[in-house]
Amino acid sequence: MGKQGINLNMVNQSSQLTPDQITRFYHLWFGLLQNTNEKYKLAPTMLGKDFHQGIKTEDAGKIAKFIWTHPNVFDEFLVTRNLDKHESEIIRSWKQYHYKDKFYIVKYLKDGAVFLTYGHDEKAYLIKGLVSAFEEMWPRQTLPFLVETVLLPFEGVITTCGLYYASTIYFGRNISRDIYETCQQAELTYGLITSLPFTKSVTKEDKQIAQIKFYLQSAKNLDMYRDELEDLIHKKPALYLPIYFYHRGLLEAKTYKKEYRKLGLKKLHFALYGAVVIAAHVDKRQVEQTVKKLAPQSELNRIVFDQV
Repeated sequence: MGKQGINLNMVNQSSQLTPDQITRFYHLWFGLLQNTNEKYKLAPTMLGKDFHQGIKTEDAGKIAKFIWTHPNVFDEFLVTRNLDKHESEIIRSWKQYHYKDKFYIVKYLKDGAVFLTYGHDEKAYLIKGLVSAFEEMWPRQTLPFLVETVLLPFEGVITTCGLYYASTIYFGRNISRDIYETCQQAELTYGLITSLPFTKSVTKEDKQIAQIKFYLQSAKNLDMYRDELEDLIHKKPALYLPIYFYHRGLLEAKTYKKEYRKLGLKKLHFALYGAVVIAAHVDKRQVEQTVKKLAPQSELNRIVFDQV
């Protein structure tokens, strides 16, 4: 069984908390573990020991499990420790906003790992690593990977408690694709969540708009979900058609730019209404004037302008 400890020499990525942040984090986290253990004697072999010198993961997990089910330990920690205002606010935020759940680790970005809630109310969170980068623990080729952990707010970002209960399940190609698509839809619906608590309210229409955007993210998605897209638009055409035409234009603009480049056209400005180019010229103002003549004022929000 491994130990939890701190080796700041391993920290050199923007996907992790900074060394100073990690020092502050573990000062509070190990302090909370130790204070709880001293009172409730959950890990007898660690009584009287400094957790900063290392603690078995098994012992840390046992104490942490008690902490998440006994919120009074946060108040006890605040009373017994001489914390400054900033540290006290962090402890209170952990008590109020910690989020224990199962998550798919879906992908790695420059600024953190993307965690997707498992099986319900799917949301995507950008998570900062602690001492060990996530990619060192779960290489990119093993993703998506299922873990159970606790998300914690910390100085404006989200990290974890550093304890993970990893699944032994590896997902095949089709299930992996479904997980990635669910993550895309979650990001389109709620955005990539970067802080806790998350309080944004989302309506049924918001979710359907996010679905339309997802269906139009790529030609592959459009081919695969064409029927679903048409059914969705027919529910509320006045609301959804402008979104459809604009995002269809964004999708088709990528293809037109490639074709124009193949033809050797440079500095060409063009405008699309859905999948159709309605104006093109080397002079941007000429394109804008043509669009104003062709499209009613009420439909200008459907037009996509782009250039080679």
